[in-house]
Amino acid sequence: MFRNVVPSSRQDILSDSIWNQFLLNEIPTIFLSSLEAFHHEQLSLPIDSLRLFLYFLPNETSIYSNNLFTPVCRTILRLLRSRPFLPVINDDKLHLPNECVLANDSTIKEILTPELLYNHLNLYYLRDDLYKHEKQLLELGVHRLGHNELIDVIKRMFTSEITFENTKILSKWFCCLYRCLNELSLIDEQDVLKHIQSLKIFPLKNHQKFISLHRANQTIFFPSKNIQLPKLIEHDLMIIDEELWMNLAENSIEINQIQTLLERLGIQRLSHRAVCEQHIFTIFENDNLWKEKPPETLIAYVMYIFELWLKQNHYIDMSRLKSTIQILTNDNFKQPIHHSIYFTQKYGNPYDLAKDFHAYNWLLMSDEYIPENLSVNRRKKLHQFLSELGVSDFLFPINNSTYEQFNSLIKIESISMNKRLFLALQENSSLFNDNELFIKHLKESIWIPTVQIFYSYNEQTNDIDLNKIRRLDKAKNIYLRTQQIEQLFGQHVQYIDVEINTNSSFANDIGLIEHITLNDVTSMLLNWCKNSIFYTSIYHMQNIYQYIYENMSINELKELINNNSIFFIPISSSSSSDRKDIVPGRFFSISEVCWCDATNLLVKYSSSFKTIFHYLLEPYYNEQKSIFLDTFTIPMNPTIEEYINLLVHIASLETTENTIQDAFLIFKTIGKWHEQSNNLIDKQDLR
Repeated sequence: MFRNVVPSSRQDILSDSIWNQFLLNEIPTIFLSSLEAFHHEQLSLPIDSLRLFLYFLPNETSIYSNNLFTPVCRTILRLLRSRPFLPVINDDKLHLPNECVLANDSTIKEILTPELLYNHLNLYYLRDDLYKHEKQLLELGVHRLGHNELIDVIKRMFTSEITFENTKILSKWFCCLYRCLNELSLIDEQDVLKHIQSLKIFPLKNHQKFISLHRANQTIFFPSKNIQLPKLIEHDLMIIDEELWMNLAENSIEINQIQTLLERLGIQRLSHRAVCEQHIFTIFENDNLWKEKPPETLIAYVMYIFELWLKQNHYIDMSRLKSTIQILTNDNFKQPIHHSIYFTQKYGNPYDLAKDFHAYNWLLMSDEYIPENLSVNRRKKLHQFLSELGVSDFLFPINNSTYEQFNSLIKIESISMNKRLFLALQENSSLFNDNELFIKHLKESIWIPTVQIFYSYNEQTNDIDLNKIRRLDKAKNIYLRTQQIEQLFGQHVQYIDVEINTNSSFANDIGLIEHITLNDVTSMLLNWCKNSIFYTSIYHMQNIYQYIYENMSINELKELINNNSIFFIPISSSSSSDRKDIVPGRFFSISEVCWCDATNLLVKYSSSFKTIFHYLLEPYYNEQKSIFLDTFTIPMNPTIEEYINLLVHIASLETTENTIQDAFLIFKTIGKWHEQSNNLIDKQDLR
């Protein structure tokens, strides 16, 4: 037996001894030769010879090592690294340490099979019973299967043509990588994830290609159960092909691991909310992105969100959508937040803007958003949804463009179009009745259709012609057809020429005249009195006299009657038996009228008697006798002077039995007056 030379203290080995140096140099060769001896005696040993050999394998940090033996350990390890002595799985040959791999995770070995390991990395799995000597094996250069090796495997695989088989292998690879990442620190994990994102290994559904994540310009999703998408939306999205895990058992832990890893890589789990917020909204928010999309895709976006809004409208951020959405119109795509966009009649708009309000170039929403055979209820819901996004039926909501549109419509002064405009505003007045500026604009604009009747005498037909004058005017000059106004003003004012909704406050809001006062009536009456010939009906004037009788004080009446010619008398040639017929006439003062002629002779001789006499009121206002006599203090009869003048006139005519009887009737009438008044007849009257 060889012994080392030691000092007398026997506490150390003499390093400068030639003998000792010789022994140290021989140890590596002898130690490695023992490996062959272990193999020869394998059958007689109680344990595996290789495991026994590895058990005694020295290392630099072992208790047997010191500075003298460190070179020996290094030499042994160096020689073993270049010697094929390790048994592997799926190969009967022994292999070099750097051709072998340690994989403690049995699942990784199951997924990344020995064949895949050899085909792509030219490595072998060590025999399982050697894993207890992991520390020694790693010092010899055996590989530990980690994320770097997994990435190398997938890189090598995807340098060739992509096949369905690649996808099946990829699913196993993701499972392996998931396990490896769990052993890393957070910082190391992020570095690895960034590396993986750069690999072109992610299969896209419906595209038959693989992509890398860091080059994607939009959100990438992976499929989720029970999420069905319209074909246009599905083809527009970047969705990881579910074939990635179709070879795995449904609901298996491996599928969950793959999906968790995809999420850590920044891939979104497919959900309706994620599609809206991570894809559609972001595309609408980027001019470069949405302009690259075909129109049918942008339309599909809106209809997809509409369907979600119908089911779960709280999922949709309508304010964000309203600020970004692009709507197809008759002038390309526009944003409702920046442009006034209007419905066509297909959406339920009661107004055909292009036809009925053609004076303005309306921005109309395309009908492409309405599927064929859309039910009435869903059409209403679609109208409601788009209304929330800013699409309108007409001029509402009120904004700066509303004034431009309104002014454009009234500028051409079309009475028929302005009628439709009035009705539309009246119907929707609740949408702007608190907008004082717009109401003020409506009041001050000349746009409301009116009608007023004017009368004239036709000498050829001897009839009264009626002329209806239609024009546009401001609200403050226009009357509503209330019972009071029609009774008192008749056809002598301009009325609104549009049907008024009595349940709406619109007419009152814009200042149409709905009520008249005593001052209005007296002013109008005095204005009529200025006409040399005035056309009206007795019925109308009766209403006037009844009104001032009921609403004026005695003093006010006296002042009005004594200072103005307010009593209307038809021209005799145009008198009519129907008090509602329009007749020409004149206004006379109280000094020019009296109530009646008891003799009826003034009328009888009026054609030959040229002297002016009092005009009689009784034939026209008999029902109001008390008002005229008691309140208006109209004289009851013509004056004695008028009768005496008439008597003189009769005497100048040819004497007949009738003229004699008429003369006696005048004497009789004068006598009665004298008898009732107990006064002598003034001699001046007799002259």
